[in-house]
Amino acid sequence: MAKLVVPLGLIVNPKNGALAYSGTYDAFAAVGWKEILILALAGNQIGGGYMNSEDYNSSFLLTGYPRAHTNPGISDAKYEGAGYGTVLYTALCHAVEMQRIGRVDLPQVVLNRPEAGVSSLDFGSRSEEANKWWHNAIEIYGVAGEARKNIKIKVDYLPGWEKLPSRVRRDEALSAALQDVDAFELASHVIDEDELKIEFDDKARVARVELIDIPVDIYRYKEARRFVAASIIPSSPELTTKKFSTLAQVPAQWIVANPEVLLAVNVAQLRSLKSYGEELFIALVHALETAGASRADANEFIQRYELGLDATQASGAAVGATDGNREQLTQSLLRRRQKLGWTRF
Repeated sequence: MAKLVVPLGLIVNPKNGALAYSGTYDAFAAVGWKEILILALAGNQIGGGYMNSEDYNSSFLLTGYPRAHTNPGISDAKYEGAGYGTVLYTALCHAVEMQRIGRVDLPQVVLNRPEAGVSSLDFGSRSEEANKWWHNAIEIYGVAGEARKNIKIKVDYLPGWEKLPSRVRRDEALSAALQDVDAFELASHVIDEDELKIEFDDKARVARVELIDIPVDIYRYKEARRFVAASIIPSSPELTTKKFSTLAQVPAQWIVANPEVLLAVNVAQLRSLKSYGEELFIALVHALETAGASRADANEFIQRYELGLDATQASGAAVGATDGNREQLTQSLLRRRQKLGWTRF
């Protein structure tokens, strides 16, 4: 049975240009939190995750960006390793942007920065898949970044500390500091003296513990936007919480295009959606024109749909390219994707 979601956006998989859509789902109704789902255009769930800004989430405390949790992650095995990790993280980041502009209310997300983004911290329990995505996003794809932060914790002396040997006293101070719930997740990063500074003030009877150069991963919306083909914005504020079981039910005029991105998607995929594919195609063309796309660009989009034409990411060869027009369309599409950085994926 399809889940009822508040639709938020159309997100692109950079590996193949395919569209998915994202929305909020009341998975944590007992505490008021909302899960962010990504779904195929046909309606089946691909995966999900959530963000939060609770006090124990140290990546939020260090960066001001809510922490991203990819749980359950990519829930359908056929989508694993196929670029949908980027779709999921982008959907989370886009949801924070929708919160920032007032499109959606995510009770568990606090905005402490003027721009949207999500963060993460590897303290030993982050999944292997998440570690891989963050590594690739920073080191290979260049869409995420790493910040180095320090955190300071003041600890009151416990009886007898003044009489302890210096090494023992340092260990006791560190142990007490890491009882602080905000710092607990950072404990695994304290592995040598270069990452730890402890000063004792016998007169004030406090120890000042500083954890140095904690690596925190950040995915900002200004980078994620290259994978957001459109946002779904209701025509009136009272409709912001309206839920739908399929994208087909969403009013076409709610689709607000990001033209540069939408013009680079695999629009040919819509041909496999039977009658709804054509309906969505018409809505996307209208969204492009409303967003100010040129007539030439819109015509190129239309021709690729009519010809069922896309470009393979592996070789750049046109699918069924048998004439000059198809080749021209394919090369134009590849240039668009290269400009957006998709070809690195």
